[in-house]
Amino acid sequence: MRDAQPRTAELTIRFPLRPFILLCLVFVTLAGAGARADVISGEVSVVSRRAGMFLVDTGRSIDPVAYGEETVFEGLKGDADLMEGRRVTVEADVSGEVPYALTVKVPPALRLVRARAVSVEEFSALAGRGVPFYDLRPLADYRAGHIPGALPLPDDMPEKVPFMFYCSAPDCSESVAALRLARIEGAVFFRGGVTEWKARNRPLAVTPAFIEEMRRLHRPVVLVDIRDSGETQGGFIPGAVSIPHGIVEHVSYRFPPSRSAPVVVYGSNGTDRRAVEAADVIRGWGFVNTKLLEGGFEAYAKEGYRVESGKMAESISYRKEYAGGALSPPTFRRYLDAHGGDTVILDVREREETGKGKFRGALNIPLDELQYRLDELPHGKLIITYCVSGKRARIGYVILQRAGFRAAYLDGRVGFEGPDVYFISEN
Repeated sequence: MRDAQPRTAELTIRFPLRPFILLCLVFVTLAGAGARADVISGEVSVVSRRAGMFLVDTGRSIDPVAYGEETVFEGLKGDADLMEGRRVTVEADVSGEVPYALTVKVPPALRLVRARAVSVEEFSALAGRGVPFYDLRPLADYRAGHIPGALPLPDDMPEKVPFMFYCSAPDCSESVAALRLARIEGAVFFRGGVTEWKARNRPLAVTPAFIEEMRRLHRPVVLVDIRDSGETQGGFIPGAVSIPHGIVEHVSYRFPPSRSAPVVVYGSNGTDRRAVEAADVIRGWGFVNTKLLEGGFEAYAKEGYRVESGKMAESISYRKEYAGGALSPPTFRRYLDAHGGDTVILDVREREETGKGKFRGALNIPLDELQYRLDELPHGKLIITYCVSGKRARIGYVILQRAGFRAAYLDGRVGFEGPDVYFISEN
């Protein structure tokens, strides 16, 4: 990773100081050098450790942030703990095109008074022994993806102990109830929450209400029914595809090329292990957004939602939605085939990555140099960024937009085997 420190000021401190003293010295030095400091708070949406950059969704805007060896991480073990979905507060030098992080902080962990904290392993073991656990996040977040078996927090505080609870992350800042539960003797707090659960590649579950909400909004979901044909004769969820548990591992070719496709797997009920096993297989193919339907078909029907009968579909129909400047691989290919004109294809990979090849006519500016080389780009043309996975391409797109360029990016994967031998595929 390159050090993307700002040009306006340099400060190296080689003796131990408390973080807040270090921060004060940095701000004083920056002020003396004419730099400007600001605070950016929000949720990390994309991280590129190779380029030393990430995006922060503030709720009002998407802001790029660079970091380097001088950046102080508070509450994090360096950039290795900088995970997508984590809430951060960044104190940054904003005098350049891209804010440079002086400090990256996460909210302090929930202070436990009488409750105790457990690891993901102990949490799983207690859940396996039947200890109830509650999701303290907003109900919409719970419906869209919770740890399987979790309950939304009831209006009345749980009285019987032991019980467990969790939030998105260790701070539990989205829940006032967490402060009360932290004072209960016998309560157990899974500190890592949903963020760690996902980082460990463990599946989440959705509710029947979430399936209906996606249908109402016409949002595409790959809904997989793993029951046998005899079981589905009693009804199935509209739009579901029949892939019986016994053949799941042999039908990866039926699934869409986009590995980011939302997949929901369901069985007969909440104790149907076949659904868990099938979801694990599908996740193993790289479909990272594979989830379980809590309670299976039985729970869906019990909620009173419409079910269908008859012959089920066996082929998956899914089309990925692209928005916010993202281009699909076919659209990107059309721009490639146009050979220039009003378009610049911008390769934001490192120089050594271009050794195996790059697209003919593409301009290479590594992402960590982009903010310093914007004057090499024409303002009157559409600039399309690409990289290996789409992450750096998206960060580059945000940087270009902030600088006033017309921009887009390839939301897809690219690989080269030679100057004119390459592949482009969906994420």
